[in-house]
Amino acid sequence: MQNEIKALRLGNNSITEMNSICNPILLTLKPDLITWLDLSFNSLTQIDVQVAEGLPNLTTLYLHANRISKISNVKKLANFSSLKSVTLYGNPIEENKHYRNMVLYVCPKLIQLDFSPITSSQRDKVFLRRHK
Repeated sequence: MQNEIKALRLGNNSITEMNSICNPILLTLKPDLITWLDLSFNSLTQIDVQVAEGLPNLTTLYLHANRISKISNVKKLANFSSLKSVTLYGNPIEENKHYRNMVLYVCPKLIQLDFSPITSSQRDKVFLRRHK
């Protein structure tokens, strides 16, 4: 049964580092099967690239209601190559004026951001910036 785990719910646990909780868990599971990771409502301050490498097929990542404040963390999302849906609302990072466009710029395959679908006009706007 443990080999069939596709989702990890780790929300509401006061986690401060993605790597500290994910690495031990991933050692007991098949990371290639995990497509959904919920780390919402914790105390994370940054996004860990090693988690992206450890979960190559992750399509959904919930990071809402954490303490991520540096916009440089958005660039790290590009390492999650299969990502289709991500949440970051409720983090100080969302106060940045261009937060949404930056996420779309580094994650062009996203279908949904903060539980809102990506519109074609948003995608077009980001596409034009990519090709300037």
